[in-house]
Amino acid sequence: MFLFLMDTHSVEKRAQLLCCKMDFDECVVINERGYSDGIWCLWKSHMWKVEVISLTFRTLHLKERFQQEELWIVTNVYESYRETKKKALWKVIENI
Repeated sequence: MFLFLMDTHSVEKRAQLLCCKMDFDECVVINERGYSDGIWCLWKSHMWKVEVISLTFRTLHLKERFQQEELWIVTNVYESYRETKKKALWKVIENI
């Protein structure tokens, strides 16, 4: 199983507790800033091999492989509604 959660309004400690309760054994957490943001990625390591390529407070870029299947490259983006932040985010995406 593999799960992305966005706009979590929570911190890493809570993500780790949820991870255990839901029987995931690995996670990457980008903590919230203020009253928004936050990206969690949770997975079961016996099923998924995951490598973090890069992360910012709004993006999470991963290499993933389910068991012995093809390698996937996945980017999860949390976009702001503010125009100035959107421009900065596009610069980050362009550099992936």
